[in-house]
Amino acid sequence: MCSTSIIEQVIAKECALHRKENRHNMALCHELLHPQFIEVGRSGSLYDLGQILCLMNEEEWPDGEVAVEQFHCVYMKCDALLLTYRSAWRSSDGTLSEHAYRSSLWVEQNGKWQLLHHQGTPTNLF
Repeated sequence: MCSTSIIEQVIAKECALHRKENRHNMALCHELLHPQFIEVGRSGSLYDLGQILCLMNEEEWPDGEVAVEQFHCVYMKCDALLLTYRSAWRSSDGTLSEHAYRSSLWVEQNGKWQLLHHQGTPTNLF
């Protein structure tokens, strides 16, 4: 059944992937990312699951956080949804940079929602 609570759960999972402590937790990343995961990064580079896990595990974060807004979710069918939103890096002094439009395709299998495809497109807007 398609529901608001599922959308809220998927948004929470998406936001969990924005936090350093979660990105360095490989067990959690394997839980959230589909085995056939593909990402087209903000840079335009293409990554598969193994590549993105390696990058996430090794990345260093400056002081700050990922800021997100304007979530929109559309069911493709009840076991697949497309999540779109805007993101930016908010440094510790509040400055926003690295603005992007984001889209994520989440799929449900065996009662578990996983991120199958993610794309970031650079923009100057937030």
